[in-house]
Amino acid sequence: MGVSEFLAGTGVLLGLIIMAGLLLRRDGNRLANMLLAAALACNLAYLALILVLHAGMLQSLPFLSLLGYAYVLSSPLLFGYVCVMTRADFQLQPRHLLHLWPLLPILVLSSLSDAGPDLSTTSLEQARTGWPPNALAVTGLFIYAVSLIYFAASLALVRGHHQRLVDQFSFEERVTLRWLKVMVALC
Repeated sequence: MGVSEFLAGTGVLLGLIIMAGLLLRRDGNRLANMLLAAALACNLAYLALILVLHAGMLQSLPFLSLLGYAYVLSSPLLFGYVCVMTRADFQLQPRHLLHLWPLLPILVLSSLSDAGPDLSTTSLEQARTGWPPNALAVTGLFIYAVSLIYFAASLALVRGHHQRLVDQFSFEERVTLRWLKVMVALC
């Protein structure tokens, strides 16, 4: 076991503990806790996929490659968390299911490729260095683009919320919302 596998495994365990804490918390904003736990679960699925890939278990259990699809939903779920935290009247409605759209192109790209999601160390190395880019590289670029779009939208919501606070209250110099900006930037 290498250092990266150890760190990924530790990250998965700590993430599961944090998820349990978010989901078991009775007070506070339950919807925000659930959305944050779901975003964390998507990131943990990616870390678990790295562990499965390096352990060589993917060939015997190919359905575990589906864990990689969850990662694309972490940015929309974090955006939902920011919506809940910045809008007092936010209610989750069926129209918010539109934020699952990033999953569709990835599923189509995966179904159009010859062997489905080819997750092997060789294909990962080719995606990183090879030309022409394989389906895995295109999928990775798409996930980064989606993440940037939702990052910008989340920051816009935080800035708008901060401006509403400035407009409503006379003493807001200690209200920076820095914690929310840092969390959006890290995810």
